[in-house]
Amino acid sequence: MTLVTVLLLALAARGTLQMDAGDVVTDPNTLGFQAAIQPLADGVSLGVCSGVVIKGSALNGTTYVDKYFILTAASCVVPATSCNVYLRPENIRVDSVPDLAGVTMADMVIHPDFLTSALQSSDLAIITADGITTAFNANNKLTAATLPSIENAEDSYVASGVSLTAWGYGPPREPTGERAPALLQVDTYVWPNLFCSVFHPDKHISKKHVCSGGLIHGAPCSGDAGAPLIRKNRVVGLATMVPADGCGRKPGVFTRLGSYLAWIIKTTNYDPYQ
Repeated sequence: MTLVTVLLLALAARGTLQMDAGDVVTDPNTLGFQAAIQPLADGVSLGVCSGVVIKGSALNGTTYVDKYFILTAASCVVPATSCNVYLRPENIRVDSVPDLAGVTMADMVIHPDFLTSALQSSDLAIITADGITTAFNANNKLTAATLPSIENAEDSYVASGVSLTAWGYGPPREPTGERAPALLQVDTYVWPNLFCSVFHPDKHISKKHVCSGGLIHGAPCSGDAGAPLIRKNRVVGLATMVPADGCGRKPGVFTRLGSYLAWIIKTTNYDPYQ
């Protein structure tokens, strides 16, 4: 990709992202897989982050039955001793009642490379609690996310239109530490990883990452770890390396889910052809 192309894309994004931290999602039925996660340290809230519901299966006696899991960022849940989970919430409030309360680390699978690497690579976790399936089956407005297909697992998505959705802080709330109560969405583009590295010289950005958003406003910020990056109704990335400030002025970094399909399938029995 030439420098001219990159600059043209930057100008396109500059015209698209004329908002503070995204537009309020007016039709949450289109995002029925979105989950909010409240990590807790000994009962004390550490804020909020995001995840997506995916459908796998589990052995029940001699047959396999559908089971639902939540795919999120390991950086969302690793600091916690437990977490509360909210499924398809349009708004997150102090008095919101979680669909699953007090999910412990025993019900989470952290990608092993995240725990052993100093580079914050493989920033993925899967919440496996049985209560997810119970809550999913009780609410006909919930949907499961579709991940990249095996055939498209290595797509770069560069210059593709994408959207990201979350409840994070972001400008103009960024200086005040105020979280967005409503689910917000930003429509933007995917940047070449090299372009993204210019804005994040202190981070190790590899081919297992996708870069998107930023430049004016509309990139992952505090509270957006695990937020989905959506391309043509498929969740292709989850927010990682989320900065605490300057969020809207830098591209966001996302874990490329296509690079981790084998681990997701092994952990959940996710069907990549669904």
